[in-house]
Amino acid sequence: MSPGPRHNPKKEKHRKNFDLKIGQKICKVRFVGNDEISSPASKKNDLIDTENPTIFVYRCQTKRNLVNTLLHEVLHVVRPELSEEAVTETADILERALNRLGYKID
Repeated sequence: MSPGPRHNPKKEKHRKNFDLKIGQKICKVRFVGNDEISSPASKKNDLIDTENPTIFVYRCQTKRNLVNTLLHEVLHVVRPELSEEAVTETADILERALNRLGYKID
């Protein structure tokens, strides 16, 4: 997958990990490179560890894809009963709504 036109590889290393309170849990969000995760899902942009609430997001994405991925993975944590299709659709809608509100994520 080639990066979008506004992709800046220099910023990839500067994405800061953070913790996010979701319900009664503190979920860790970690930005990782392709070489930092080994998984059968290596073709995906994201992985989530459900036993230890840690969301791993590949840092090598455009800002828009990164925001969508993060929304998608947070939805999995908040609403684990939702299907993959429902999570994807909801993340897409939320990302577009944020963009329309003026949060420039392109």
